[in-house]
Amino acid sequence: MISETQRSILDSERMLKISRRQLKEYLYSLNYTKDKSEKEVSTLEVHKWLVAKEKAIYNALNMMKSRKATYIGFLWAPYEMQTMINEGLRNFQTTEFSCYRNNPDEPHQLNPPTFFKLNDVTWFFQEFVNTYGVPAHMEANPAPFCIVTFPFMFGIMFGDYGHGSLLFAAGLAMCFGESYMRGTAAEAVLKIRYCLLLMGMFAMFNGLLYNEFFAIPNDWFGSCYNMTVRNTTANNFGATATAVSTNFVYPPNLSPAGQFHWVNQDDCTDPNPETGASNSCDYPGMDCVYSFGVDPAWWLSPNLLTYVNAIKMRMSVIIGVTHMSMGICVKGLNAIYNGKWLVVIFEVLTGLIILLGLFGWMDLLIIWKWAGYPVNAFSTAAAEVSKL
Repeated sequence: MISETQRSILDSERMLKISRRQLKEYLYSLNYTKDKSEKEVSTLEVHKWLVAKEKAIYNALNMMKSRKATYIGFLWAPYEMQTMINEGLRNFQTTEFSCYRNNPDEPHQLNPPTFFKLNDVTWFFQEFVNTYGVPAHMEANPAPFCIVTFPFMFGIMFGDYGHGSLLFAAGLAMCFGESYMRGTAAEAVLKIRYCLLLMGMFAMFNGLLYNEFFAIPNDWFGSCYNMTVRNTTANNFGATATAVSTNFVYPPNLSPAGQFHWVNQDDCTDPNPETGASNSCDYPGMDCVYSFGVDPAWWLSPNLLTYVNAIKMRMSVIIGVTHMSMGICVKGLNAIYNGKWLVVIFEVLTGLIILLGLFGWMDLLIIWKWAGYPVNAFSTAAAEVSKL
């Protein structure tokens, strides 16, 4: 019994090998009709392309109307492309192309598709907007706004003029070396060259604002603080005078130069005349305005992250709310143009009330704090979030 089973298995394996060999020889004979040494296109590949072409032809015919021995098809095309279409169909003697409407301003009930004239600069941003939704015909297109807002918001997040210069250099190289990159494997990257250029430029601008060059500050315009002296905040004046303090700070640059004294906040109601005007009570505030960006002295402060993150957070909130408000307004203009008044009332106006009532009010508090409170390194103001 076992031997018969083994013989049956061997016979089956032998038959499988013969079948595979015969199938391979059949496919080879079907595919190649000439000698092995001669090179020719695969017959199976030729049949594959024939089937694909037949399928494409019937797919196009299915979108046309049949009239006896002819087919009539309608398509949307810009008027300026009419000459190009005629030239493309010139070699097909049985094909005739004519414009259905000679007057583009003539009213009609049809809803045309969306068409945008794009170039190398606008292509990427239009494709980026289309991933969220393609604007309908005659609607406001947010892509022109995106050309500025997208790279600028990237620069806010990527603010470093060292790293940004690398992106800027890459975009600049692709812009000037476009002719050398055409026809190579890097040609696909050329579509984003202008976006990289703008992203790098805005990253460098915001990096200068943050004073970060590969996360290292630079002393371009000096400092509003005297970084050659580290004064202790120990107070030798007033009723609560202290002699020992573990907190050392850099005093402001006084004009004219002089010694800066630290006084406890409780003693500021009765300032000691011995301290003079150069003390933390009578000092009018940081009247030294840094020329551009962040003072490099902050990189010597233990609360650097708190200070820098607060600036970035406030800037991001203000710009972000402005950007979202602009998007809602564009949606409102589209809704008004199309007569969608329910959208205007329950989406646009309601969205603006909620957005500006919460985050717009917070932006107003931030601006009010920047403009209304004295710029004094020795005073504190309540946080906007706690007020909100």
